[in-house]
Amino acid sequence: MEANMSIMKKLKMKNKIFFCLCTCAMPVCSLFSATNIDYTSEDSVIFERVQTWKKTHHDNTCADIGDFFLGAPYVAKTLDQNSDERLVVNLRQFDCSTFVESVLALWLLPDNASFADYCNQLTAIRYRNGKCDGYCSRLHYFSDWIADNEAKGFVNNLTQQLGGEPFKCQVNFMSSHPQLYAQLKENSANLAEIVRHEKRINMQKFHFIPIHQLKNAEKNIPTGSIIAITTQIDGLDISHVGFAVRKNGKTLFMHAPAVGKQITTTTIPLSEHIALQSKNTGIMVVVPKKNALCEKKRETLTVN
Repeated sequence: MEANMSIMKKLKMKNKIFFCLCTCAMPVCSLFSATNIDYTSEDSVIFERVQTWKKTHHDNTCADIGDFFLGAPYVAKTLDQNSDERLVVNLRQFDCSTFVESVLALWLLPDNASFADYCNQLTAIRYRNGKCDGYCSRLHYFSDWIADNEAKGFVNNLTQQLGGEPFKCQVNFMSSHPQLYAQLKENSANLAEIVRHEKRINMQKFHFIPIHQLKNAEKNIPTGSIIAITTQIDGLDISHVGFAVRKNGKTLFMHAPAVGKQITTTTIPLSEHIALQSKNTGIMVVVPKKNALCEKKRETLTVN
């Protein structure tokens, strides 16, 4: 099958290995379980290549896994193409959140894991309590994503330890702009449930490192940490996410920047990059964490 594919992009890895991302349309495969999964055969090929690389790079970080996808295109709303909620696996193109989720899932898995294991791990990360149960079970607000994934043991929120100050969440963007979300515009029950989640999130305690403290704090941020950029946009908590990368004594930012662009790592320090946007107020710092759950036997899934 690969011989018939057109090459869209070669992505360079640290060990000079390249892999191809393909532009041709591929059939959607189904997962024979309670959860429907959308993916292409190209996604499973990319997964296997990353797993092969991991077998000779055991001390990798999320930043190392992220390197594998440098140059991959930013594409928005890849999770919202279906009227019914299902797990979307897309290792060919990303928005900022799916980039972080995809890389974290790959990093958490042992190098002998299967593609079905990856689907399970991605589900566990993306959905509240690790279960895909409709549109509202997806962790839409990233502060909620952080809290939920810390409770599941996949990350540690280091923001307060790094000198973070209290951050007051006042999320209501989704419920205030339902016309932007087909699943809310067309479904009053979904909208009501999102409102309930927003109220719950606003009662939680969070911390952030303000912009004026970033220059001093960034040297203590471990490479591969998830960086969540806080914002003063009304109704939002976090506007963008990516990974911290330590290179040549500097902390840089690896991310999926915007529509029409590609996965990249900044050439300027994280603190300077974040200061470029007037709406940015600071960051939350979350460190990926492997735990016993990642090594336990997973539910057996059959991928066609």
